Amino acid sequence: QRLRAIPHVEIIRIGTRLPVTLPYRVTDALCDLLQRHHPIWLNTHFNHPAELTDAAAQACERLTRAGIPVGNQSVLLRGINDDPAVMQELCEGLVRMRVRPYYCYQAQLLEGTAHFRVPIEEGIALFRALRGRTSGFAIPQYVLDTPYGKVPLDYPYVRGRDGDDFVVETWDGTLWREPNPQPGGQR
Repeated sequence: QRLRAIPHVEIIRIGTRLPVTLPYRVTDALCDLLQRHHPIWLNTHFNHPAELTDAAAQACERLTRAGIPVGNQSVLLRGINDDPAVMQELCEGLVRMRVRPYYCYQAQLLEGTAHFRVPIEEGIALFRALRGRTSGFAIPQYVLDTPYGKVPLDYPYVRGRDGDDFVVETWDGTLWREPNPQPGGQR
């Protein structure tokens, strides 16, 4: 109620691993309380398909039934989810639970975690491999969190202008020329 009383607070976003680690704490009573203070958004943190348990799905179902959109922010981790098949299973499982795969972060350089880091080039290749294999809705944005904000680490699909065409590369490497005349130009 105190947050809602602040005039410039329009949206409340909650970041929590509760649906993953303590799903039984996401009760109907908690969801009823949160529902009274919409708009509320919740981002959680599943990193592997093994975390997509029945209890976690039930917790997410309670949240979405209460009108709370649920997103997921995972971290790309060597040996955990750095395989395209594992990442696809995670993301498609999240979508089945009505949890949007929102971000996948490049692991930060933190002491004691170097063994989990995946080279950025490998991460880019992993997310490129998901294109054309699953719904775009099931592919999170791969990002690097910097002191200046999140920077997308997307494969460069844009090849640029060629005359009146704009050239892009599709998920499978095919080049597509989209007619894109200059403003005021003749076609």
